[in-house]
Amino acid sequence: MCEEVMTLGAPAENDTRESELLASIHGGSREAMARYVLSLEPLIRRRVAGKLGARMRRVFDSQDIVATVLRRIDVYLSEHEIRATTEGELRALVMRVANTAVIDKVRLLERLRRAEDDPLALSLRTRIERGDLDDAEVDSVIGRALQSVEDSRDQRMLWLWLSGLELKSIGVILEMKPDAVRKRWQRLRESLSGELQQEITE
Repeated sequence: MCEEVMTLGAPAENDTRESELLASIHGGSREAMARYVLSLEPLIRRRVAGKLGARMRRVFDSQDIVATVLRRIDVYLSEHEIRATTEGELRALVMRVANTAVIDKVRLLERLRRAEDDPLALSLRTRIERGDLDDAEVDSVIGRALQSVEDSRDQRMLWLWLSGLELKSIGVILEMKPDAVRKRWQRLRESLSGELQQEITE
């Protein structure tokens, strides 16, 4: 099955459309980028469906991932210069974002599943698996959790934990002794529970 996006019309027409697309995106057009991502939706959904196992598809479907890609690409466009010089390079960027989104979703749910002794993680995981929180709401809760942490080291600790790392590995990365990591994580977890428990479990 052909995965090219711009295949209609004469070559010259395709070249013109590609040039106009890239010029708009290089100029920072969020609308042009969003339209382009949506034009890739069938391709993204096919790729994602092949990467999500049956268990994960019951929680996150390919449409969730497309929505995540749209949000992440929008943020990327506002923070970075798009250097793609061809439509193929632009498509590759979008697909990298899609692949990363799948990996992040899988890691998050597996992380929450392993944290059976953490009421906060259990509440969030249960709501995700029941479908009470859609993809955007999950991202929003996680984003607010990170924003609620003022200390940069605590923010990194939380992000590493959500990414699936155990406290021992986090301690190595942050160059902290095991006892210090456990104490810091306990304080951080209690703080997050106070900030977010009501929102997650209501």
